[in-house]
Amino acid sequence: MLARQIVLSLSLVLVLVASADAQERLPCGVVTSSIKLTASCEGPMVIAADNITIDLGGYYVGSEDNDSLIMKDRSGVVIKNGSVGMRGSVLIQGGRNNRLQDLVLDAPYQGGGFVLDSQNARLQRINFFMGTDARGLFIGGKGTAVSESTFRVACDAVGEVLFLGSEAIASRNTFFGAARGNPSLVVGARARVEYNTIEWWPECVNRERPFAAVLLQGNGAVALSNLIRISGAQGEGYERISGILAHGSRSAIKANTIVMSSPEVSSVGIVVSPESSKNIIQKNRISGGDSPDDVGIYVLGSNSKIVGNNTDSVVNDGTNNVIKRNVVTPFARAKAKR
Repeated sequence: MLARQIVLSLSLVLVLVASADAQERLPCGVVTSSIKLTASCEGPMVIAADNITIDLGGYYVGSEDNDSLIMKDRSGVVIKNGSVGMRGSVLIQGGRNNRLQDLVLDAPYQGGGFVLDSQNARLQRINFFMGTDARGLFIGGKGTAVSESTFRVACDAVGEVLFLGSEAIASRNTFFGAARGNPSLVVGARARVEYNTIEWWPECVNRERPFAAVLLQGNGAVALSNLIRISGAQGEGYERISGILAHGSRSAIKANTIVMSSPEVSSVGIVVSPESSKNIIQKNRISGGDSPDDVGIYVLGSNSKIVGNNTDSVVNDGTNNVIKRNVVTPFARAKAKR
C-alpha cells in the first residue's frame, strides 16, 4: 500500500512541477559540445555531436507539445543527473556506446514513449514513472542494457512497461505495478532478463486478456534468477495469469523464484505456449498457490526439457517433452480436481 501511495504522490508532483515550469523554460536547442545545465529547458533537446557529456545538473528537460530529447546516429554521448519529461517522446537511435545514468524519466499522463535503439548503450540507475495512458520503454540494439533502475507503473498506463529488442539485457531492476494487465517485460530474440524483481499489483489486472509478468516473445530469450510476485486473473488454460510465458522457442528459463498469491483466481508460475518448442526450464522455484486451480508449470508446446524444478505440479499437455527430477512441494491450499 505504501509503494502505491508513493507512486500516486510522485505522479501528482511531476505533473505540478512540469506545469509550473513550462511557461518559464527557455528552449533547449541543439547541443554540439559538452554542457552542464544551470536551469530547466523546454524540449526538444537535439544532440548533434559525438563524445560529449550532457550534465542536466539536477534540472528538467521536457515538453508539452514537442519531443523532449532527440539523438540520432551519435556515439559516446553521456546524459546524466536530471529529469527528462516524456509527455513528448524521447528518441535515441543509431550510434553506439551511449550512456544514460542517474536520471528521472517521467511520463505522468497521456503520450510519451522512450526508444533507445543504439548498440552497446547503457541505461543505468533510472527512476521511471509511467502514468495514465502513458507509454513504456523500448530498449534495442545489440549489447544494450538497462540495469539498477526502478519502474513504477500506474494501472491505467498503456502497453508493456519495458520491451527488450533483440540481444538487449535487463538486469537488477525493480518493477512495481502493471499497465492494464500488459507484461512488465517483453523479451525479444536472444535478449536476457536476469536478477530483476517484479511486484505485480492485483488491481492492475485486465481480466479480459492473458497476462504474464515476463513474456519471452522472441526465439532464444533468457530469463535467469528473477524474483516475480504475481496474482491471478480469469482465463482458461495458458491464458491464465502467469509469471513467465514462453511464446518464442529455444528459451532458457532458469533459477527464477515465482510467488503466487491470489485465493480467488488462478495463476500459473511458468507457461510454455503451444507455439513454443525446444525450451529449457530448469531449477525454478514456484510457491504460493492460494487458489485451488493454481499450477506450477504448464506445458502446451513441444520438445522442451523441464528438469530439476521445485513446484507443486507440472502439467504436460504438449508433445515430446522431457520432464524429470522435479521436486514436488505442495502449495498451501488443497487442489481442485483438474
